[in-house]
Amino acid sequence: MLNQTSTSHSAPISCALITGATGFIGSWLTKLFLHHNIRVVAFGRKPWEQVDPQRLAAHKLLTYIPLSQEQLSSVPKYLEAAGIGAVQLGSNAVFYNLAWGSSGGLSDLDVAGQMGNVLASQQAFLLAEALGCKRLVQIGTMEEAFTEAYLPLDFHHAPYYNRHIIYAEAKRCARMTLKAMCSSMHCELIIVNQSHIMGPLDHRDSFITATMKRILKGEPLRFTPCEQYFDVVSVFDCVRALKIIGERGQPQAEYWIGSGHARPLKEYVNILLQLHATAAPVEFGALSYQDVRLDKSVFSPELLQRDTGFTCELDFPQITAELYTWLQTGQVITHLD
Repeated sequence: MLNQTSTSHSAPISCALITGATGFIGSWLTKLFLHHNIRVVAFGRKPWEQVDPQRLAAHKLLTYIPLSQEQLSSVPKYLEAAGIGAVQLGSNAVFYNLAWGSSGGLSDLDVAGQMGNVLASQQAFLLAEALGCKRLVQIGTMEEAFTEAYLPLDFHHAPYYNRHIIYAEAKRCARMTLKAMCSSMHCELIIVNQSHIMGPLDHRDSFITATMKRILKGEPLRFTPCEQYFDVVSVFDCVRALKIIGERGQPQAEYWIGSGHARPLKEYVNILLQLHATAAPVEFGALSYQDVRLDKSVFSPELLQRDTGFTCELDFPQITAELYTWLQTGQVITHLD
């Protein structure tokens, strides 16, 4: 953890600047701020006409700027063209850096591409400083925790494999780069990691969502023993936590957004099976598990709760019930209040 001050820094956010705003978490974060009548400057790679309207729609307080991470240094020019200056940004603007690109998916093992993300994170911090933002909230990944346990292994004897390793190590590199920069910055740095995030409009092929789809199709379910600890958080709790961190988080803190109820993965699968019965065969232990195991404490949101008072409101049965509704009917149930 970075050296942390005990001084309270609670203040309403005047404007949120969000990279990766067309992504799963970024779009819900954008909608949360707009729901609370907070100005948002959203950055995304796609031209506006190509953005999924379910993820982002026009709003009087939304300014959307299409650009790549490599173009972040050009943002002041775009803001000037949009008529957004210091007055519009306000005295408590917060920069949320969620963008993370890849050529063929986050697990494509593209080292050069992932290192480009590290440079883009550095540029985001410099941009936040230049714009006079109060703080930069850098978003990490749960895979960083696996990487910290994975890299020290003796691979002559440890038969493990983690396809996310290059992506996660680049995330760790970005974290260390920003921490090295922060002593010379006026803009405060806060780093956030989170447990597995679930909710509607998530098109990623994650384990829980993929399992749900297989249940719906009546396909056989073959798993590892699923004894490793896991944790799930609703996307609505996640973005609410990010908003609260922007308002109340301690400068230089490193937070984990978690449910506070991490449990073996098998328990999550069994809850799915209880809620959505299947006649297809279910086999735990049919596949071998070839990755490190995380201690339950890794998923602890204790520091976040202590500093901000945040706790999750949606439990796993409700999360999966609403995911089921979206997958079956396309109906999106939201929790933005």
